[in-house]
Amino acid sequence: MGIPRNYDGLTHEMVMQVKHKSYNLIGTAGFTVSDRDDIESELAWHLRESLSKHDPSRSKLMSFVCVVLNNKIANMIEARKSRHYDFRDHEFSLNEEYKDPDGWTYGPGDSIIEDDYLMRVGKQSISALGEIELRVEIDYIVASLPDDLKDLCHDILKFGSIPAVSEHTDTPRATLYDRVRKLQRAFRAAGFEK
Repeated sequence: MGIPRNYDGLTHEMVMQVKHKSYNLIGTAGFTVSDRDDIESELAWHLRESLSKHDPSRSKLMSFVCVVLNNKIANMIEARKSRHYDFRDHEFSLNEEYKDPDGWTYGPGDSIIEDDYLMRVGKQSISALGEIELRVEIDYIVASLPDDLKDLCHDILKFGSIPAVSEHTDTPRATLYDRVRKLQRAFRAAGFEK
C-alpha cells in the first residue's frame, strides 16, 4: 500500500517514517484509510523537496526528517480544519447510490452503521460480529489447552503482561516465556498466524 519501499531520493528509514506518520494520521481531522496512499505520497514528495535544506551542522538527518514531516502533517490538519474546508462536506453525497459486489443498490444512509464507520476511519479493525466469532474461536482453543497454559491465558488477561504475571504468581519469566511459545504453537496449529 502507498509509496514503494525504495522511493527515489529517500532512504529506507525515511520511507518508514513517512509510512508510520501517515498511518497515525488516519482518523484525525477526517483522514480515512482510503486517504493513506495520498497522504504517503504528499509527505514523501514534501520530504524529498525539503531534503536540500538540511544542514548537517544543525541537526541529524533523521531529526530533520521528523521535524519536516511533523510540520507538514500539522499544515495538512490545519488545512482540513480551516473554516474554508469542512471535511465532513466532502466525504460523499447522500443522494449518490452505490452498488455492492452482489449487485444490490443502496445509498450511504442505508448502510452506515457504527462498525462500518469505525472501520472506514481506521478506529476499529474488525466488526463486532467478527470480534464475537474470533472470541468464540479463541475460547475453543483455550478450552483445549493443558491446565498450565489455560492458567497462563487467564493470568495474562488479568495482569496484562508477562512481567506482571511473573511478579504476581512468583513464576520465573523464563518459564512463562516457554509457556508463551507453547501457546503460540497451539494457536498457529489452530490457524492463527499472529
